[in-house]
Amino acid sequence: MLAHFLEIHPRQRIAYAYTMLADSVLMSSSLVEFDGVESKTRMTFTEQALFGSAFDGDIREHGTGIGFTRLHEAMAETLQVGNRQRAASGYN
Repeated sequence: MLAHFLEIHPRQRIAYAYTMLADSVLMSSSLVEFDGVESKTRMTFTEQALFGSAFDGDIREHGTGIGFTRLHEAMAETLQVGNRQRAASGYN
């Protein structure tokens, strides 16, 4: 995988793009954007893919699902840590 950060504006926007290769052949290109919207974060995931077979597509879909699950878990853990730190400091 080859990834590049395209834009980084702390607390406003992060955009990065990556390409994925399978056996040195381009398999997919993706653009991921995180934007601050009304004190929340919106993630937009755009992917274009070219698969040599339906099996390649199934593998890619499964891998993307695993990635989103990991992202969700990491975000939940970060939120819990932040909540504990705020509670410990008396700041709510």
